[in-house]
Amino acid sequence: MGATGMGGGIDLWATPAALEVLRVSGVEAVTLIDRYVPGDFDEVVPMGPGSLDENPEVPHSDGLAMNALAVIGGEDRIMSIYRLTGGVVWIETVWDRSYTTLYLPEEY
Repeated sequence: MGATGMGGGIDLWATPAALEVLRVSGVEAVTLIDRYVPGDFDEVVPMGPGSLDENPEVPHSDGLAMNALAVIGGEDRIMSIYRLTGGVVWIETVWDRSYTTLYLPEEY
């Protein structure tokens, strides 16, 4: 997977496809990062009815509990899903916090 470093003192990467979705959507990467860092994971929300069903209309609700455990324990990835006008962008910080990547679901 090719990626582009974003700079700014943290190891932040974005795939060309994710950058294109951001561009088409008129959203800067920093806007999503500014939401992500304090814990606004957008479609990653608390568990609810039907949250694990294979239904694109239901947010990825099992992820919030996983993110909370990852933040507390520091041994798992932190994940976020942002639905923009140009497509869906995922943000993932790896388990050891060494880098964060913006990419598309199909690039996983």
